[in-house]
Amino acid sequence: MATDIAQDRTIRLAAQGTPVVTSADLFGGGREVVIRHGEETYRLRLTSSNKLILIK
Repeated sequence: MATDIAQDRTIRLAAQGTPVVTSADLFGGGREVVIRHGEETYRLRLTSSNKLILIK
């Protein structure tokens, strides 16, 4: 049921023109990506319990 709600939300966002990227595509098989935002660098990590952590 929760998956259906999340999928419905994703479909609505995509229909509104909001880009939707899966975490699998974002991480590319890894557990961490570096995000550059202006002059700042952030790390997005996937934890062992499958949670996301954003670190500045």
